[in-house]
Amino acid sequence: MACKPLVQATEWQAKQRLHDFLRGLTNKMTWRVNKQAKPKRRGYGLLVSLLLLVIVGLSPLVMADDLSRERELRCVFLYKILYYVEWPDSSEEDIASDSTISIAVVGDKKMFDALQDISSKKIRRQEIEVVQAQEDDDLSGFDIVYLATDETEDLQKTAEDLAGLPTLTVSDGPGSTEAGVMVNFISVETAKGKKIRFEVNDASLDRSGIKIGAQLMKLAANKAGPEQ
Repeated sequence: MACKPLVQATEWQAKQRLHDFLRGLTNKMTWRVNKQAKPKRRGYGLLVSLLLLVIVGLSPLVMADDLSRERELRCVFLYKILYYVEWPDSSEEDIASDSTISIAVVGDKKMFDALQDISSKKIRRQEIEVVQAQEDDDLSGFDIVYLATDETEDLQKTAEDLAGLPTLTVSDGPGSTEAGVMVNFISVETAKGKKIRFEVNDASLDRSGIKIGAQLMKLAANKAGPEQ
């Protein structure tokens, strides 16, 4: 009877040692699994970082491509509009002659480059001539002045300087017609993507004496009312 507690103690010690052994083995296996998994997590993180760098790097290229495409569309639109424009001092003799339609681009060099696509083309028999100009140049002698709003510091002042003259002012920024510009190109989101539309300032057109065909005017997105 005296040996029974000793036996029970020995059995308890054996079970405790076995429990400790199994717990230690489990801890070692968990550590090895974690150690092997870390490189995979690092590899996954590296892949995500590379993808983010690619996306961030491509974003400016995509935006630049979109802007380039918009410039091209504006050029096409402007070329088509010219078929419907009538200047007050023009005559059938002028149209029938070898005179030119002069376009001055103020501010945006990229827009000037884009407009080279229509340079030397003809509206009826009049050849289009595109030149780069500065804000402080005398712009009154040009048939059309394209004011690039992203680089033109004083759009309203330039429009006011040309107000009442037979010079068609064109731009492509928000608020341009309110500043006095006659024709302004705007980008509109549609179900089929971005489309180029135009808005006009009737009051500025009336003051200049320039007329735009009624059929084209019906397509204008917005019209600024008479100046107060």
